Amino acid sequence: MMKKILFAILMILIISTTSGCGSNDTKNADQNKPNVSQSTNNSEEKIKVTKIASNSNLIAKAMNIDNEKAVEIDGILSAIGLEKITSMYKMTDTAYQITAPPLSNQKVDVILVMYVKPNNTIDKIIFRNNKLYESGNILNTLTGTILSDNERNIAMREAERAVKSILKDPDSAKFSGNYWVTKNNNIIRVVGTVYAKNSLNAVVLSKFFVDMDSKYKVIDVKAESL
Repeated sequence: MMKKILFAILMILIISTTSGCGSNDTKNADQNKPNVSQSTNNSEEKIKVTKIASNSNLIAKAMNIDNEKAVEIDGILSAIGLEKITSMYKMTDTAYQITAPPLSNQKVDVILVMYVKPNNTIDKIIFRNNKLYESGNILNTLTGTILSDNERNIAMREAERAVKSILKDPDSAKFSGNYWVTKNNNIIRVVGTVYAKNSLNAVVLSKFFVDMDSKYKVIDVKAESL
């Protein structure tokens, strides 16, 4: 009888020990299981950090400044619409040329000039004679200075009409066709040249400037002989 009791006690101990080991193994397996959600979030955050770092590292190297200051400058460039920098080099002690990929519907690279103060804070940013940033204020964005091909064509057509209206002999006007069209604070400016007869019936070359609003209503037009 005593042997049976001892055997029963021994079996209970074995079963209890085996059950406990299984529970610990399950817990250890759960603890070692990767957190998919956390891993995904970290991956997304890494992409964002890499994007910021790629610009700031380039800025820091070009300007020989610390990364904190470079991130600050990159933030301002992003605010005016410059998301990716392809190159940056020092023009003078206070000016840097920055190149970026073409904007949508554009074929040429974005090239702007950033002027800095002695403490390496941004003084102003210029793009195609348009002031985008100055003394801590965002004045315009890159997309705010770009016109589509259709907008450019309308602006050039209206500019030619406006120039003819101030010529002595509008019918003699021959436009070069090479225009500089910019947009700044919703004001479109068209600059070009035209051959036309003056009051002495002589054909002269003149440079013209035409300003118009975003609806192509002419605000100002002037021409000067070259």
